[in-house]
Amino acid sequence: MDTPTHGLIGRLAARAIWPDKAQAGLVNVVTLCSVLPDLDVLLPGGGLEYLVSHRGISQSFLGVGLMALVVAWVARKVGVQARSFGQVYLASLFGFLTHVFFDLVTTFGTLVFTPFSDYRMAWDVLFIIDPYLDVLLVGALLVGWLTRLGAMGYRVGGGLVAGYVLAAAVITG
Repeated sequence: MDTPTHGLIGRLAARAIWPDKAQAGLVNVVTLCSVLPDLDVLLPGGGLEYLVSHRGISQSFLGVGLMALVVAWVARKVGVQARSFGQVYLASLFGFLTHVFFDLVTTFGTLVFTPFSDYRMAWDVLFIIDPYLDVLLVGALLVGWLTRLGAMGYRVGGGLVAGYVLAAAVITG
């Protein structure tokens, strides 16, 4: 999945859970964590090295668990003091796991068991760039933001996204 789509997914999921402005800190943490694993593209190397390292430790269960600890610690220091460390950690972990899940549903998959295994898990449900998914995500965010539906708009949009992924799984399965 491309990085902007990960950000949209994280934002929609977080707004569906925490629609109130008072919870914007947690929404921002989830959104940030939903894109952070793709920072591995900044690592040196190219070609085959890139293909081997991308979607590696930064997108493994161990990696996201550790990165969520770091993000939660920093977030508590710089702006999400109203929440406990545990709440911020779970929000961070949730954001990272949305990223991992939506990479798993692509053809390319991800190395979720790194560093213990180099097995690349892929469910081959969606293409890495899916404009239909992007339209659903942007539409759901706009409906939730611009209408009186608010939280319901975000949740219905989340349901439509889940239905889209499920339908793609049935069609490709």
